[in-house]
Amino acid sequence: MRTKYLLLLCGVFSLSACATIHPGQMGHSLREANIPLQISAIKVEQEENKAFELIDVTLENTADSWLKINSVRVVIDDPGAKKISVVMGRDLKDWALAMEAKLKQDTYNKNIAMTGLAAVGAVATAYGLSSNNNQVAALGAATLVGAGAWAATDKVKSNYKTATTSQAVPDNHLYQSFSVPPKMYARKWVLLNKPINTTITSLILDVETVEGRKDTYEISL
Repeated sequence: MRTKYLLLLCGVFSLSACATIHPGQMGHSLREANIPLQISAIKVEQEENKAFELIDVTLENTADSWLKINSVRVVIDDPGAKKISVVMGRDLKDWALAMEAKLKQDTYNKNIAMTGLAAVGAVATAYGLSSNNNQVAALGAATLVGAGAWAATDKVKSNYKTATTSQAVPDNHLYQSFSVPPKMYARKWVLLNKPINTTITSLILDVETVEGRKDTYEISL
């Protein structure tokens, strides 16, 4: 039974540690400019009743040489009509400070909840294995994985407090110029302001390299 228990725990930790280059939806080129770039995006928060949409963008260099990005810009067809804008400058700093305060409170509450959740999962797993109840053991394992995923999500969100700099945008913001090493990727983020109770369903990005090559990508969210 000990071997079975260890194998299950190894499986749980393997699931918790799994990562992917593109956790979100893949984008496609609208110009076919043949830039060696694959782009994906994912919403970090998906609550319609909020005025902000936080989005992670992954940019993968598929070439054997460095890819140097001069600029990436969000395309909004009619900002006045859609009332959608990219948050920058002082507004971005104020949002980050407010988010940091909220995260501190949420982290305290969730740490307590996660401790209990992980404990329940461990007990359920152990009980299921000892009683040969595979259903209970599987449920316990899933609870442990859920607790780990929850913690990972909170860590991702907390990274955005780096926006509390005096710059218009911080270094890891989508609007900063950057380079991607060969066969590697960069993960950036952007914050959009939107009307409450509306959903942003797609992201259109204009990309320009330092050599002047341009392309436009559309990503469903």
